[in-house]
Amino acid sequence: MGPGRYNLIYEFFKKQIEFGYYREGDCLPSVETLCSIYQVSLQTVRSAYLQLQKERYIQLARGRHTVVLYNAAADVYLHSLQDYYLARKESLQQLDRNLRTLFYPLFLAGARLLRKEDMLAINANALRVATEPFQISFYCGRQAILAHKNRLAFDLFTESILFYQFLPSLAMHVSSPETKRQLKQLSEQMADDCEQGDREELVGNYFQTLELLNHSLYAFIKQAESVRPVPAPVRFHWQVYRERPQKCYSVAAHLIGQIYIREAYGPGDFLPSYGTMAESYSVSFSTVRRAVELLAGLGVVTTHQGLGTQVAASADAASSDKILQRIMSMFLQVLQIVSISLERIIEQFFPGPRWRTDECLCTLRAQQAQGNSFRIFLIGAGILLYSNDDRPIKEIWDKFHEALLLGLPLLETCAATQPETGSQLLSHAALLIQGLDTEDRFVFHDSLKSMMRLVISTAEQILRNLDSRLPKDEEEIKNV
Repeated sequence: MGPGRYNLIYEFFKKQIEFGYYREGDCLPSVETLCSIYQVSLQTVRSAYLQLQKERYIQLARGRHTVVLYNAAADVYLHSLQDYYLARKESLQQLDRNLRTLFYPLFLAGARLLRKEDMLAINANALRVATEPFQISFYCGRQAILAHKNRLAFDLFTESILFYQFLPSLAMHVSSPETKRQLKQLSEQMADDCEQGDREELVGNYFQTLELLNHSLYAFIKQAESVRPVPAPVRFHWQVYRERPQKCYSVAAHLIGQIYIREAYGPGDFLPSYGTMAESYSVSFSTVRRAVELLAGLGVVTTHQGLGTQVAASADAASSDKILQRIMSMFLQVLQIVSISLERIIEQFFPGPRWRTDECLCTLRAQQAQGNSFRIFLIGAGILLYSNDDRPIKEIWDKFHEALLLGLPLLETCAATQPETGSQLLSHAALLIQGLDTEDRFVFHDSLKSMMRLVISTAEQILRNLDSRLPKDEEEIKNV
């Protein structure tokens, strides 16, 4: 089962029950209905419902309605909702400022990919499970993201939805009749947009709905602060690697950056001992061991019994094709997200602090002199991802950058066999450096975008080669 979809169903209904949207005796949507809406298996939905039943939130019976068992006093429901948002106030404010940089372009591009039948299904699905009409906004956003077939984008959207949790329980506490009227009107307009196939209007009305809900949310939080003690803060955390060890990939990506970008270690140099790296990265010995195994599989290092870990003279991947496929698939998914949102990212974060820009320029020119074209691209993308230091959005940029670094060794293996691509990248690199040096975001954008197209083309070829070597029954399902 997909962890993102399981959690979305389980956490959503758990919180809506605790917040009093669903009360004792209310019926939840059927398992079959949620399978259709979330496009998941019966087992995924049933597992989420069984967990809710185990925790005494619901009673699930074959052939009968799923009934809510949880019962609490009115003030308990309200306090649960107040405490939830008070604990998340700071993270919500930071997410609100920054996530739209990513999501607005993704929603708009995804909506343009929707077929007429997809848009009609958005409205139909919203009506099947919601008594509040503006729930259509959730299904609108979800389908637009799914249209990209990008697992990382879907996971990030899911984590964000779970963190906000304001649909639909917040509607009960929206006191302004005018706001309720506007929400209802926007919902009706979105339903009409779906029927008419008007994608531009659908996205516009979707974001107007979010603006109204955000305004209501912050008004609710402000009122809650005056009557409730503020609980310990809860931070937004994106479990980007899902079923794979989180810190192992982070350590491996950082070491790739040290070897390829900063050149702290050259061919033949030995990395610090496992114990030293474990202490430096504040991770366990076994995490370092797994990270080194990953690097060895990518051909970045070789290990010598009793001697240590040595930087390889040239990358020669030895990992299984499935592992390499996962890495390159994640690499391409990040590039797809960044490519679609690039103009907004540059507008918001370019060029960053001057000390960071000067440091980046120095590194870029050194790599340009050596003719390291793929590394130049990673550095150019990296300065955008590093320019925002606000948590929790900083964590998202860091994970994007890690995914790009993990794919760099595989790209490096193609450099010798694709001299024309390398030459084209280097020609764009000169403009990239110029745009960064003069803080001309238009030159920087155009050159980075051109480099990105070449890198994507190379990465897609690598992925096709990996796919062709895998037996059909073992192919990795890379997208949602």
